[in-house]
Amino acid sequence: MPLGFFSNTTPSSPVAKKNETAFLLGLIAFLAILTLYRAVALAISNLPLFLDEAYYFDWSRTLAFGYYSKPPLIAWTIAAATSLCGEGELCVRAPALLVHPFTAFGLFLIGRRLYGVGVGRLAAVLYATLPMVSASSWIMSTDALLLLFWTYGLWFLVRALADDGWGDWLGLGICLGVGLLAKYTMVAFPLSLMLYLALSPIHRHHLRHPKLYVALVVALVILSPNLLWNSFHDLVSLRHTAHNAALDRPLFHPAKLLEFLGGQAMVFGPILIAILPAALLGRGEAVINGLDKTVAWHRRLLLTLGLPLFLTMIGESLAARANANWAAPSYLSFTLLVAAWLAASVPPQESGKNPRMRGRLLVAALAVNVLLGGVGYHYDALYRVVGAEPIRRLDPYARLRGWRELAAQTQTLLAQHPGAGLLGDDRAVLAELGYYLHPRPLVIVAWNPDGAVSDQYRLSADIRQRPTGEYLFVARGTDFRPVAAAFTAAEDLGRIRIATHRDSALDCRVYWVRDFRGYGP
Repeated sequence: MPLGFFSNTTPSSPVAKKNETAFLLGLIAFLAILTLYRAVALAISNLPLFLDEAYYFDWSRTLAFGYYSKPPLIAWTIAAATSLCGEGELCVRAPALLVHPFTAFGLFLIGRRLYGVGVGRLAAVLYATLPMVSASSWIMSTDALLLLFWTYGLWFLVRALADDGWGDWLGLGICLGVGLLAKYTMVAFPLSLMLYLALSPIHRHHLRHPKLYVALVVALVILSPNLLWNSFHDLVSLRHTAHNAALDRPLFHPAKLLEFLGGQAMVFGPILIAILPAALLGRGEAVINGLDKTVAWHRRLLLTLGLPLFLTMIGESLAARANANWAAPSYLSFTLLVAAWLAASVPPQESGKNPRMRGRLLVAALAVNVLLGGVGYHYDALYRVVGAEPIRRLDPYARLRGWRELAAQTQTLLAQHPGAGLLGDDRAVLAELGYYLHPRPLVIVAWNPDGAVSDQYRLSADIRQRPTGEYLFVARGTDFRPVAAAFTAAEDLGRIRIATHRDSALDCRVYWVRDFRGYGP
């Protein structure tokens, strides 16, 4: 892709009028080709579903306004996708593949509005090739949906602040509400917005006007069915989200902080994360198209929509722990700021420091991020080329190895006990075998002797809620004696051990049981 593609021509220039349509079509073609490549690579890889994907698929078979650990949008989305194209792995993951190009296009719209066409195009391309997006395009997760609605919420907010139209404020409210149905992290958006308005002299007046509050009410109305569901289920998903913060445990973990910060290089890319501080400070981005951006509200808005969440996750990682992806929405703002910093001198112009160096940084950043995505997509093929066997600690797909093979052996046992359901003492067993055993829907129940609600199965499918009947109990940690005592009949069917790596295996014990009568003392 030539660097001239990112030239920041203004809408009024003859060059822009002549080329903008062609450049826009070029961007759409780039996103379409990249998405098609990812879909083909995913189909060829034939990767089983991750635990969480299989877990969310099981949710999608019983639609509700809430679930144990997440709001309901991901289950609704998977249900819609599988109803259209079937229940194969590619169909379960299809929404993630399709959502990210629309998010990238949303960043193009924002970048074009704030900085110009070149920044918009560059932001879209940078986002589409980020390592976190390469990974998220292959995994059906709540992050993909969250990033989509955060992006378009920011788009409507930019328009609302500039034009103050009712439609844009309502669009913002809808994006906030649906985003909250995707992931509760979306609550950081309105909090950051209120902070920005409090600190912004030119936009503070919106705090006194009704449109902002109508937008917030719209968001609350959209979220309200989930809040009502939580109220009927002891606030279970809200309490789980709070529990994830782990603030009730020892509050100083420097190693976790270093792990989180190191993980950001694999979220944003090692070169982009290195130049991010300069972009956040705005050094060298003083002039774009002859306009002084250092005094504009654009930068303050993007910083306020990105930094508070990012700094919160840094604090969380030090106090307890934070997964590398928890700050993902911050990188939407960061991508726009980095694109503005790079586009100030791409192609080389008189403005900015070291314009040629920035062009090289852009090329290197894109090349490294594309390479990282390609290694992830072709990990197994690369190992086959070098003739080596993956080691678990170096395998990004370690957690999904062996489940198909375990399901195949369990399927043989299930055929010997027609009509039996699936009982398990582990969320991964229930989710993965619930997806790979046939026919669906299989009756799935959880072994839960301590009565704790620690996942959706223990919330809605505890065996105490369905005691009558026979089950295959696939156990990862429960021995036969308490099982035999808890049922009117029980039989040990043996051990299944699936070697997943040369240094690890998936190990389970299988029991046949009938008619649960209680856990006993």
